[in-house]
Amino acid sequence: MNSKKMNENIRERDVWLYGAQDEVKAFLDKYKTELKICGVITEYMDEVRVQPYKEWNLQAELMNKNIFQEGQLIIVCHRNEFHVQRWRLLYLGFREYEDFISGSLIESLLYNKNLMLCMGTHLISQVCLLFQNCKEITGKYSIVYYAESDLMEPYRNQYAEYVHVARYCDIYIRSDCEKESFRLKVLNSKAFTENCKVITIADYGFAGYFLQIERNRDRISDYLLRGYERLNMSYETVACAREDKEILKLCKEGKSEEDIVQTVGDMKFYSQECVNAYFDSEVERFKRLETNADIKLSGFIEANRGKLLCRNLNEWHEPVVSYVVDEILKRLELPSLNIGTQDRERLLEDFCGSDIPVYPCVKEALGLTEDIEETKYRVVTYFGVRYMTWDEYVRYTVQYLRQAIDIMAFTGMDMTLEPVG
Repeated sequence: MNSKKMNENIRERDVWLYGAQDEVKAFLDKYKTELKICGVITEYMDEVRVQPYKEWNLQAELMNKNIFQEGQLIIVCHRNEFHVQRWRLLYLGFREYEDFISGSLIESLLYNKNLMLCMGTHLISQVCLLFQNCKEITGKYSIVYYAESDLMEPYRNQYAEYVHVARYCDIYIRSDCEKESFRLKVLNSKAFTENCKVITIADYGFAGYFLQIERNRDRISDYLLRGYERLNMSYETVACAREDKEILKLCKEGKSEEDIVQTVGDMKFYSQECVNAYFDSEVERFKRLETNADIKLSGFIEANRGKLLCRNLNEWHEPVVSYVVDEILKRLELPSLNIGTQDRERLLEDFCGSDIPVYPCVKEALGLTEDIEETKYRVVTYFGVRYMTWDEYVRYTVQYLRQAIDIMAFTGMDMTLEPVG
């Protein structure tokens, strides 16, 4: 494997750990018996005074180059702070890869595994979740995943570590995304060794089932409303929900809750022609964008027109995730995952966000098989996860949007339009 060349004798080297307490302790729980760890370095005098690593018989020492001996290795355990800690170590004269490395590389080094670097949209994280629960995959590969947001946010910027890890990866799996900001995070071939295999997956957020959602507008979330707790309001809020423009419009028109439920539940709310035209336009958008992607989705979506393939604009249901997983495994010349369909669904359900409900008229027009009366939609709120019927969800959303409109009247800020983040 590529990374074996970097530290063939890692088990024989004396190791110092560097990072925040929680990350260092998690690393110790995982690797203490595998490595010759001699101590922990820190910039904080409080840690030196308290000595939080007594359980492992390790001493915390203030950062000082004089405590290191030739041949010792520093492992940086904190992914979110790697860019800062890397800069500090370089400033003190330590050499990247020779004197210090990221903790994300340790599994591949210790167990002689190929390094699989995954980056991109939520679909990539869903693929990684299934891989990480399959012994046939984890026995051969060390999987390191970076969400796009982890490479961009100022207080969770993992870009430096992402590039650090990429130098020694054997497989690079990433989303092919239409956002320009995302493209800036895609690594070119110069970041990898010549033997690295690159696989790109088409994922542009399929909105074909959700005519009520405006694609380019991230709107209300519990994050926004929590900022107004001083109003002493009693509410639950849909975390990171996309704005339902139809229900919002009816709320602003002053329609009653009962009228709104009946209006959006009408089988003629959207015409069959309108629904099919919108679905087809989304498929065509995928075809146009996925030209250069290794794994394309438009054909699979067309072939499964009568199935609901998306949970929301970011997350896919099991059939799509499994299709992508199988396509990756074919390219890696590996057998299919030894995980049953029900187990896959359970794994994905445990780590997913909120559902966007599909309007009854859309279900009928597309021939979706789910029963409107039986379907339960998952809603992630500030207070936990709830499962709601279509009727419950619409009523809940009406109450939610009215609270946002009330806040607008009280504060002068339009909470239904302010962008998330």
